[in-house]
This record gives sequence, structure tokens and C-alpha cells, in this order.
Amino acid sequence: MDQVMKIDFEKLVHEIDEYLKGLSLFGFSGTVFIGQGDEILLNKGYGFRNYEKKLPMLADTVMSIGSISKQFTAVGIMKLADMGEISIGDTLDKYFDDVPQEKKGITIHHLLTHTSGINDQVGENTPDDFDYILKEQFIKLYISSKLRDNPGEKFSYSNVGYSLLAMIIEKVTNKSYQEFLLKDLFEPLGIKQAGWFSDPKWTDDNSIYYYKNGENMGSIQSWSGSWSPEKSYWAILGNGGVCISNPDLYIWIRALMTGKIISLESLEKMLTPDKNNYGYGWDIEEIPMGTQISHDGGSDMGVNAVAKYLKELEMTILINSNVILNGFGMAFQLNNILPSFFIGEELPHPPKSVSFEPLSNEQREKIVGTYHLNDENYVVLSENKLGQLVLNVVGQEILNSLSNLEPEKEKFYPNFNLKSLEFGKQIINSEWEKAFSLYENPEVKQSRIDILVELRKYFEKEYGTITGVTASGTIPFRTYFGMTHLMIHGEKGKSGLPIVWNSPDKILGFRPMLSDYPLSIIVAQNDDGNLIGFDPSIKTTPIIEMANDGEITLICNENKFYLTTE
Repeated sequence: MDQVMKIDFEKLVHEIDEYLKGLSLFGFSGTVFIGQGDEILLNKGYGFRNYEKKLPMLADTVMSIGSISKQFTAVGIMKLADMGEISIGDTLDKYFDDVPQEKKGITIHHLLTHTSGINDQVGENTPDDFDYILKEQFIKLYISSKLRDNPGEKFSYSNVGYSLLAMIIEKVTNKSYQEFLLKDLFEPLGIKQAGWFSDPKWTDDNSIYYYKNGENMGSIQSWSGSWSPEKSYWAILGNGGVCISNPDLYIWIRALMTGKIISLESLEKMLTPDKNNYGYGWDIEEIPMGTQISHDGGSDMGVNAVAKYLKELEMTILINSNVILNGFGMAFQLNNILPSFFIGEELPHPPKSVSFEPLSNEQREKIVGTYHLNDENYVVLSENKLGQLVLNVVGQEILNSLSNLEPEKEKFYPNFNLKSLEFGKQIINSEWEKAFSLYENPEVKQSRIDILVELRKYFEKEYGTITGVTASGTIPFRTYFGMTHLMIHGEKGKSGLPIVWNSPDKILGFRPMLSDYPLSIIVAQNDDGNLIGFDPSIKTTPIIEMANDGEITLICNENKFYLTTE
């Protein structure tokens, strides 16, 4: 912490800005804000808010922040508590009719801390974020559903809990949730660029399009949303869906953390961690830089956002991206990188010797294809819908070299691949006890089984009957032990489920976002006419030397892989 306090922040921000400029050549697109106290240190956009029209990302571009929206609901509840309108100890049956006995013990505190025990998954009846559902239908669906856990017993992340909190706000204030946030919370602070999907005030000039693996997924203008109280999408309202610019979100966080929205007493309750280090709408944890108050938000439509406040430094850091590449949000990747700047860790930087001249169609036709080292290790050079060249990697030998693994981790990765195969086969065969025995938490509960069953149903809907599984390789992942790419094969196609390992022999869980490869890297042409790639999650910069037709040389650190299409 003392080391951080001595940082030259002007120099630090310059280094971060240069890093982001370089990263934008390799697929990063988004907005980044850093403020300390009342001083704005960095507020810039990188890449494009609309790739098709080549509209640049602006510092004040409005973006979806996903589940970061939860803290607005939590603050609304605390404001009403400050006014004496509600108590955090109030139970569910005070605000909703026909609450079954098992749910009568659920309090507002339980809803805020994700300890209510409410199960978000109710089988085929579970509404999607963009499914319109009447408030009365939503309440009946979840109030009558079976609990996942006893109230207060366990942390279990619940979007539904925050939707119910939004409904409580409506009942107490006699206002729509949207009106309450806009009129009672945002406008007094001067926040004007905030709203929900489909709001008529969003235009190409002030908002954003999202991209997943190069495919345009739509925009905050086109997505069905809750801007109008006459048609609220309750599967997302209260727990997500807020759209706001970084400068306005900074105004909000700064006011919140200095006691200008709710009382300091309520703020302290809000930021007191309960189970799983979760307070009211925020994660709270101790890191080398002091107390970190944070939340992230994302969706498989391309949304990925991070908001954090470093208490002792009075520092606000906001990262948004409109790009997901092979299951990885660029904002989340950048969030893992930024602490290295603060504590002076060495980290690879994007290469600067990159040509801005695009490859010709003839060059692209020659390059695109699959290149093998052997049956298990190969790369696929492909072109996404944005015209970006992507290096996709399969196989542990090449992945190890790209990741520059420490020997103590490398020895575990082959076993992760084998155990992931075992896990995949058990899911297919509904051998739940065997599957969960590989978890850190081996408890076999119907609610946990339901999640895997829903995942299996989704896959079969998209790719047909499952025919088998293979392991494409394991890569480093954040602070965990590693992540294995389990490829699921169907009659009509295949895709991969990322399995996360938290120890040498136990699965932490899986990322509920299918991806085609363990690792995908944007590549560009360098001054030598070769292709060069960069990804913030790996520790080396791959170079692809073009050889004769049907051959390439992939250089990772000091290793050379001679690959061929034959």
C-alpha cells in the first residue's frame, strides 16, 4: 500500500494510455476512466463504438454496465431506509401477497446480499433478459418456486432478488423504478446520460454497438428494454440493464462514497461484506492497494464492464468494452492487467511495429486455413465478420509456449484435460454424483443439477444431439489455477465449455459462455510482412512467419513451431 501511495500518477496514466492505444490495434474497443478524488486522471475511448460505420469510441459514449446496475437498486433501498420508509429487516411478506411459509423469513437484507435462497432457474419457465413478463407473473413465478437454500444460509447470486427489490421500491414510493432512479437519484446529481435499453434518447452519436467474435450483436438502441415504465422487462430490471457513460458513473460513485446520496451510516452497512465478501450491490475485499469496492457486469450479447473504487486512494476505475472475443470480454481481461501498473509488475506490452496497411484479398485467401503441428496441436487462422484476422490455438504444447507457463503449473495441465473429459462425459450421462465429486463443493443438489441440465438443453438446441467431448487444452485464467477448454461435439456442430480450476485437483465451476477455442488472438501485419499477435491474458507475443503455400512458422518466446496444412 505504501508503494502505491508513492506512485507518480501522471506518469502511470500516460503508461496506461499508451498501452491501451496499442491494445486497440489487437481488438480492444471500449472506454476507460480513472479518477482520484475530484481529479480526472484518464477519460478516453479506444477503438470503435460502431465498427461497420467506423464511428470512434468516445470518452462519454453511453454503454450498458450489466450487473453493476445492482448497486443503484441497493442505494435506492438504503435511501428509503434513511427516510424511515422501510427497514432492512423487513420480510418479504410485508410487500408481497401469498408468500409461502418457507419464504416468510426472507428479509431485504437477504435479497441485498444474495443470501435469500431464491432459485433464479425455474426450468423452461425461466424468462430471458429480453422476455417481456408482467410484474404479477414474475412475482407469482418466483414467490411460488422452490427455494435453493434456506434464507441466510448461503451466498447464491440472484438476479431475481434484485428485481424483487426494485418492486419493493415501486410499492413504497408509488413511482416506477425507472422514474425513481432518474428523478430521485440521478437528476439531483446532474446525471442526464443514463437510462435503459431502447430509450429513444440513444442515437448513433451517443451510444454503442456490441460485438461477439466479430459478429454485430445489436445495440442499446435495438435491444428490448425497460426505458418505459409501461413495459418493464422484469427479468433484467433492478438487477441489470442500466446504460450510462463513464463520466456520469464517476459522478455517481464519487457522490455515493462521500455520503452525498445516502447517510454515512447506511453507506457503512452497504459496504460491510456478508457472505462471499458481498455487501449491498458491491463486492468488498482487501487487496495490496487497500479496500477495493467493485462489481462487474456482462452478458453473452457482448456487454462487459467493470467498476471499482479503491477506498484509501479515493480512486475510481471504470472499464467498459463492447467486444467479446471467443468468450472473453476485453474489459475483464484489462481489469486483470491494470493492477500490474499500480504495483510496478513487469508485463508484456503490445508491439508497436504494426502496419496499418490491410492485407489484400489475395493475401488473406492464402493465409486463412488450419495449420497442424500434429493431430492434437494446431492453429486456425480465420477472418471474423469485422475483417480482423484471428489466430485460434488448440493443443497443450503450443498453449504452454504461448502462455510461458511456470513449470509448477505446467505439470498439472495434462491432468486438468483428462479430468475435464471425465467431467464432460458424466454430464452427458447424467452421472451427477460422479460429476460433482470433482468439484470443490461436491454437494449434489437439484438446483445445481438443473443448471447443467439447462446448459445441456441449450447445447442440443443449437448443435443437435451430443456425440462426445474432447479437451482442447488448458490455459492460465485470472488468479485461478487454470481453465480447460472442454469441446462438446454435436450432430450439427461443436463448441467449448470453459472449466475453471481453483486447485490442482478440484473444479471451481465453469464459465457459462461457450467458446470455439481455448485461446484466440487478433493478429496484424508488422513491418516485416509477417503477422504479429497480442493478447493481454498471455505472456508472449506470437509471430507468424509466412513460408511457402501451406506452411507457416509460429514463434512463441524462443520456441518455433513449423506448421503445415498437409
